[in-house]
Amino acid sequence: MKPYNKFILKKYFNNLLSIFPDNVFKNNNKNFVILMYHRVSPEENFFQNPNYSLNVTPEIFEDHIKFLCKNYEIASIDDTLQLKSKNKKIVITFDDGYKDNIKYALPILEKYNAKATIYITTRFIENETWTWWYDLWEYISNNDQLLVNSSEYNANFIIKSVKQKLNCYKYFTKYFKKINYEKQLWLMKKIDNNFKLNQNQLFLNWNEVITLDRHKLITIGAHTHTHASLKNLSDKESSLEILNSKNFIEKKINHKVKHFAYPYGTSFDFGIREMNTLKNFGFKTAVTTMPHNKKKSIYSLPRLAVDRSTNIDNINSKINDAESFFRSIFLI
Repeated sequence: MKPYNKFILKKYFNNLLSIFPDNVFKNNNKNFVILMYHRVSPEENFFQNPNYSLNVTPEIFEDHIKFLCKNYEIASIDDTLQLKSKNKKIVITFDDGYKDNIKYALPILEKYNAKATIYITTRFIENETWTWWYDLWEYISNNDQLLVNSSEYNANFIIKSVKQKLNCYKYFTKYFKKINYEKQLWLMKKIDNNFKLNQNQLFLNWNEVITLDRHKLITIGAHTHTHASLKNLSDKESSLEILNSKNFIEKKINHKVKHFAYPYGTSFDFGIREMNTLKNFGFKTAVTTMPHNKKKSIYSLPRLAVDRSTNIDNINSKINDAESFFRSIFLI
């Protein structure tokens, strides 16, 4: 589906779900609604990019925060450790550690005194800042053919039309998510013979992470070292992804990291093994990208993604449990 069509579908579906009052759906009887953001940036032409859902504009983000602060209490991720809460609370989270979190999001959070958690993928802060989802789409969008010819992997896509480009991106996305960092890097170099590991300006540096960590409104969490789908790794690889990210961050901020976010965050990306590893390493919570908490665990907290299709007219669909309810039924 083209990004624009997907945007319209999500927008009007959530507009419909927003009309339901808060007491109609009791999905998991949640006391906390955890919202997932990635980027806050004034980027344009987002409908030409399948990664559009990773970004909201500063204007949209401020609309969200202003509305949420007026109608609810915005709590920290630490507050989810409470067994009960009299009133429903909202938890704001960001994944990956994008630089615009400090440039655009933080001033808005400060304006409304709203708390947030930023989950850091440490490889992105450790100078290897390439991301396969942006680099893959950049190559696809600028070329008419994608050819990989090797003994390990073969692919040949004609990518002249928008539909062909989107289908090609979708095909490789499924594969990239299943392989580890070394294989991702190998494949990217096979796709683009001119690909190089260059530093970019997308992500925070350590000084900025430390500044955010010292801020009264911000909690820093871990998001693995290489942004890998943990369930698709070996026992050792999965464990090291978690431990390395924890150790890197703790060494820089000089205190324990208690909170974790699973990359991609679905049941295909983590399981009991990862939940036990997090518990053994001393983490207190872990968040997913699923709308429900089937495992009934503090290491499987549900989150709902927020993007540009989310506005004041439909943000209630995420708070009244309607979106969670229907996504749980249809496994979407």
